[in-house]
Amino acid sequence: MSIGMLVADIDLEARRIECRDCMDSLIRIPDPSMAEDTFFVHGITPEQVAAAPAPEEVCRKFLTLHSNHSFTFAGAWNHKFDRYFVDKLFKQTGVRQPGLSWIEMQPKPYAKLDHYADSIQCEKIRALPGHNALNDCFRALGVYATMGGLEMDVSKVSARWL
Repeated sequence: MSIGMLVADIDLEARRIECRDCMDSLIRIPDPSMAEDTFFVHGITPEQVAAAPAPEEVCRKFLTLHSNHSFTFAGAWNHKFDRYFVDKLFKQTGVRQPGLSWIEMQPKPYAKLDHYADSIQCEKIRALPGHNALNDCFRALGVYATMGGLEMDVSKVSARWL
């Protein structure tokens, strides 16, 4: 299992999105027998899952990013799906989850991110492969920016991730 998160400021008046920070982490799952399933969807091997940070550590990374940037909204391409797994992660660890308002980023129900990815204006994001937690965060925000006519600045995170 993996989690990706992209922190961005959206200024609708200036028609601009500025990506400020991000995190990407595999998560060691409690039942290693399920690790093989992740390979077929995400290409994550059982060995990578076994060496991944424990769920508690991943929750702490999430909380550190939240504390550093004080965000109150979480956007996701299919927010019900992503929120379910974030809620489950925090619940299984007993770590207190920050209260976030979740925003759906799909332009219509059941829309496939790959279908919209070619429309992304930001070249660095359009070149990213899909089905990676952080890349999908960049791609979803890139589609949101393109559909909203917003300029997207990835300079603060591009040296590390793009």
